[in-house]
Amino acid sequence: MRYLIDSNIIIYFITGSASDEVLMTIKKILISSFFTSIISRIEVLGWNKHTEESYRMTHDLLKFSTVIPVDEAVANHAIHIRQNSNIKLPDAVIAATAINLSATLITRNYKDFTSVKGIDIINPFESQ
Repeated sequence: MRYLIDSNIIIYFITGSASDEVLMTIKKILISSFFTSIISRIEVLGWNKHTEESYRMTHDLLKFSTVIPVDEAVANHAIHIRQNSNIKLPDAVIAATAINLSATLITRNYKDFTSVKGIDIINPFESQ
């Protein structure tokens, strides 16, 4: 199975700001398959609440990820998503990336993606 990890999941993992059970679930997902959208990479490295240590940890963690760029297929799918749902551009790109990769999106912000057809989502905070 392929997983596309949303930026909020990386931040919860790096900061340890979730229950031990959720952190273990996230760790298992990261070990099994770790893809990120270029949008999530930008969001998580640009997060303005990083400490020097959390930034370094995030940068090091992302070295193990396959970062998926916005290519023509992702861009076209994101356009289609934006035309058919009320979704922010970064979320449309993330959703299009997950769909084009045939990956399950791992996010706590699943409500941001409910209007997108054809996307599989796991919220590790609800699988407790």
